[in-house]
Amino acid sequence: MGQDVRLSAYANREDYALVLHEMRTPLTTLIAYADLLLQGGLGPLSREQRVALTRMLEYAYHLQEVVENTLELSRIRSGRLDIEPSTANLWQLIRELLENLSWWLQAKQVSIHISPETDPTGEFTVPVDLQRMRQVLNTLLHHAVRDVSPGGRVAVRLHRSPHGVQLSMTLLRRTLIFRHDKQRPAVMMKQNGKRLKREEEWALALGLVVAQHIIEAHGGRLEVEKRAGTIWRYTIFLPG
Repeated sequence: MGQDVRLSAYANREDYALVLHEMRTPLTTLIAYADLLLQGGLGPLSREQRVALTRMLEYAYHLQEVVENTLELSRIRSGRLDIEPSTANLWQLIRELLENLSWWLQAKQVSIHISPETDPTGEFTVPVDLQRMRQVLNTLLHHAVRDVSPGGRVAVRLHRSPHGVQLSMTLLRRTLIFRHDKQRPAVMMKQNGKRLKREEEWALALGLVVAQHIIEAHGGRLEVEKRAGTIWRYTIFLPG
């Protein structure tokens, strides 16, 4: 009986992972066609059509992020988080990811300021798994753009020290900023678990926990600063 229960639980996990994997392809196709339409690839759009497509893309990316992070969390829990040694220039990576989010930044009238403005010497290159770090930065950028007020600004700052690279994302022009505290993402998820009722809040906690595990697997750390109960700044420290 006990063995049957364990096998059933294993099968359920496998089926769950299979369903998530099967969602990837149609989601990717949906996002590609919606982006093509939004860029005017099939003709001019009315204002109402642009608004509708922007919302569709926003929710599609949100669902894609949940799928990817759920699969990643499953790998983490089973001890299968493989890190492929490589290198990545964090400055260039941020630039590339922002190009993919240009439609969203334009729709929300959100500006992103990166400091320094150039990296001619490649000083922000670090030894990391390129795809994993792309996933982490993509998650943080998505939530920064989603959470900042329309017409607001996100300040991205990179700093090189003898010990490694620090990257911070600060959400500006937010309201209700009174209290300031720092929490580790896993602690935040545990403390707020009963209150994470909205889907976006849960997705944020899920994404931060996955990001924390990936960054710590590289010997780094992730800090989340909150003011008045809302996230105000993400900071990543990476050695190298």
